[in-house]
Amino acid sequence: MKFITAPSCYLVIKPLVDDTELRDFLLDNEFTGEKLESRTIPVGERCIAIGSRTCYQSFDVGREHVEHIKHLIGVGHGSTLEHSNYGMLITGVSRSLTHELVRHRQFGVSQLSQRFIEHDDCNFVVPPALLNEWRLNPTGIEAEKYRADCQSTLADYLWWLDAYKRLGYTGKEAKEAARSKLTNDVETRILITGDLRCWRVF
Repeated sequence: MKFITAPSCYLVIKPLVDDTELRDFLLDNEFTGEKLESRTIPVGERCIAIGSRTCYQSFDVGREHVEHIKHLIGVGHGSTLEHSNYGMLITGVSRSLTHELVRHRQFGVSQLSQRFIEHDDCNFVVPPALLNEWRLNPTGIEAEKYRADCQSTLADYLWWLDAYKRLGYTGKEAKEAARSKLTNDVETRILITGDLRCWRVF
């Protein structure tokens, strides 16, 4: 059992542009594509530029890239931001936090399932309200009480997990029933993917 005081975040999904297909489109339609020069524009922003310049046929003309993106955001042309997707894999967070995260329904979400994972040695995320005291006085009464409560939670979960198995439930059924004993500060992991419009709203 570990006590987690800070989350970790990994950018695992990033946008991609197929330069061969893009070049074929530009050549077939007699564009040079100079406003989409790949060496000067990050790929995530190129996705936005392809979308917006498709609207205006401005692959060769118009504002330079940085001004172009600022203009799109300034005039509220948010649909062009939807072409650039990013996925964050977040660990070391509580189910209390993820319950708030998944309220942003524009995201694609995949979260660790308590029905399929046996929590025989789970970690606990120290609640934000306790963090300062935890760091300043790690052996104080509050920190010790929190550790004891977490150990009790884990013991209760394991007792009931065994009990449901003794009663004849399958592994998944037993885990599903026993998870009611887990508190919201048990660590979970979640992958959240959304386009840049979603991330700006979030």
